[in-house]
Amino acid sequence: MLARAVADEGLALRLLSPRYQAHAHAWSPHTQNCNQWLVEMLAAAFGGARDRAGAQAWLREQAYEPAVVRLPWAGWLWAAAVMPHLGLEHHPQEDLRALQLQLSLPSSIEDFVRRRWPQVQRTEWCRRGQELVVRSGWQPLDEACTPRVGDRRLALSP
Repeated sequence: MLARAVADEGLALRLLSPRYQAHAHAWSPHTQNCNQWLVEMLAAAFGGARDRAGAQAWLREQAYEPAVVRLPWAGWLWAAAVMPHLGLEHHPQEDLRALQLQLSLPSSIEDFVRRRWPQVQRTEWCRRGQELVVRSGWQPLDEACTPRVGDRRLALSP
């Protein structure tokens, strides 16, 4: 389903906002970040959405929750206001006053997928010296790529 939806160039382009913003509000009809495009593609593949409005409606019906990013100080708002790819114009004023942004992030998509399709597993891999460490499940690998019991370790040829 997902492969078919992504292969539909017309659909993929209808779900792509012409205005990219890294900090786009998740429910903005005018701006979008790459993670929001991905989750809206899920709405097209599994919910039959044909445009952004339909995708966002389906996501709300399915209880998709964007990540809430808390800003450490008000200076971030000023910086975002003057940088074109970090705009804030579609964020609710109450969020800005509270120094928080509602964004689609990989973590919010992962949480949504885990709740919606509990049978799904994620697979992650990394290189550690002369081996690849492959982990399936929901526990991420650490920065050092430390294998745990159950991880696959694949030797790389010299």
